[in-house]
Amino acid sequence: MELIKIYNGSLINARELHSFLEVKVRFNDWVSRTLLNQFKEGIDFYSELSKSTGGRPSKEYFLTFES
Repeated sequence: MELIKIYNGSLINARELHSFLEVKVRFNDWVSRTLLNQFKEGIDFYSELSKSTGGRPSKEYFLTFES
């Protein structure tokens, strides 16, 4: 049973995790307080711009994990 979608065998989308955990803090604030301050980009997580559907593209974060 998969509670959160796993990408490329070892990545979890941070936005999906935020939603799953029902975090009360806005996603951008949560990312800056936890992810960006406590983990290393390129090792613990990766970021990329998502494709825009007319507005500004948003930044997506993917957390690494070992199963």
